[in-house]
Amino acid sequence: MAIKEIHPNYHEIEIETFEKDGTKRIFKSMSTIKGNKIVAEVNIYKHPAWKEDTKVDTEGSINKTLQKFNSKFSRFKKA
Repeated sequence: MAIKEIHPNYHEIEIETFEKDGTKRIFKSMSTIKGNKIVAEVNIYKHPAWKEDTKVDTEGSINKTLQKFNSKFSRFKKA
């Protein structure tokens, strides 16, 4: 049983995307956004973030995050 004061109002929406050949694909999901439809203008098959040959520098971003963390909390290190 959901408590209205703390839980968002979810409703069914349609999400419209496109296949490799440009044909429209629609699927249903739940969302808190206003409206009944989301149109994804980005073709996931052509966007560089989802291409197989895209290289992601996760090691570099992890190292940067660790450096920031260590610089903020270095005074708490055990001797």
